[in-house]
Amino acid sequence: MRQNFGDEAKKAFEGGRIAQAEQLLLKALAIHPTEPLYNLLARLLWLENRQSEFEKLCNSLLTDPVFCFCGVELLRQAEQYDQALNALAALPTDHRQNIRFFLNAAWIYIQLGDGQRAHQCALPAFEAQNSEASADAYVSSLIMMGDFEKAEQILAALMADEAHQGRWMAYQLHVDRILYPEKDGDYKGLIKVLNLQERHPRLYESGFSAALRDAVEEIYRFKNHPLDQSLTGGQQTAANLVNAEAPVLRQYLKMVSQEVKEYCRLSGDKKKFFNGNSFDHISIKECWSVTLDGGHHRPHFHPEGVVSGTYYLTVPGGTEKGTIYFGVPPFSTAVVPAPFFEYEPQEGSLILFPSYFWHGTRKSAAGESRQTLPFDAG
Repeated sequence: MRQNFGDEAKKAFEGGRIAQAEQLLLKALAIHPTEPLYNLLARLLWLENRQSEFEKLCNSLLTDPVFCFCGVELLRQAEQYDQALNALAALPTDHRQNIRFFLNAAWIYIQLGDGQRAHQCALPAFEAQNSEASADAYVSSLIMMGDFEKAEQILAALMADEAHQGRWMAYQLHVDRILYPEKDGDYKGLIKVLNLQERHPRLYESGFSAALRDAVEEIYRFKNHPLDQSLTGGQQTAANLVNAEAPVLRQYLKMVSQEVKEYCRLSGDKKKFFNGNSFDHISIKECWSVTLDGGHHRPHFHPEGVVSGTYYLTVPGGTEKGTIYFGVPPFSTAVVPAPFFEYEPQEGSLILFPSYFWHGTRKSAAGESRQTLPFDAG
């Protein structure tokens, strides 16, 4: 059986074996280059803060007619918007008819806050291919343009697909806040803040917090924030900690699983706010750790979850604690409502909320650690 270097590289990468992952990726690319392999190599170089090598890889992809859009997308994810737009403009005529051309341009303009140009690019993409990616860009552009009624009409059709309701409910939340501001109270009531040190005193008396911090410190491997995610000015673990073997991490997962189930029990009469999902067999599917040092999270949501949570392992001592806020999307909008909920974190606290809620954080103090263990349950 032929050795699958690509799969082995992914496992090594997620396990924090960076040098091994890079060697395996280069072997896999030499045999059969694919876009997922190039994306993983770019992600590795970015997280290792090897910027010149990352840019060299992007430039080489831009000159390849097969992988040129991969290069554009990597530049966009790295927030190098001018370079990405220049790369799009330099593409051959036939490439500029490709749906990926319009989608990349749309997302660049969304991220630059140019709703009109975003709409001009997203509309032909949506008309050509009613995919999740094109619908995402199109609805975002409608909200940026202030066409909330049209956005609501499109969202109603999209939410008929139950498998992807969470994604569209995030946009519907913003439309609701503009068209039906009285719903803010309903949304706010779905956020719960819990003090786990008070709820699980015996566990914490046994030195749980210190042991958890030590275990988390051991799994950080990277020097830069991830590509194309909400985090800037910090680091994030690569592996899914649901599979962690450290006993203290298993204790943590057991504890927050209990809290999620209790949260779902108390929210049982509000299933319309949770994609209509049953809570009967809910469990934590993804868990990771994030450390901020002078950074923050841009507003985002978790489309794969039903209930999400963030546990605050360490919190800066000063005024910049990285306050979390809810209800504001990451792009410029015609109407910008204030957050409907904000929380200044405390060590040992857990915040639970529906996964589709837009949430971001204020800046966290530089030179002080703000360490969290977020998760998604579904």
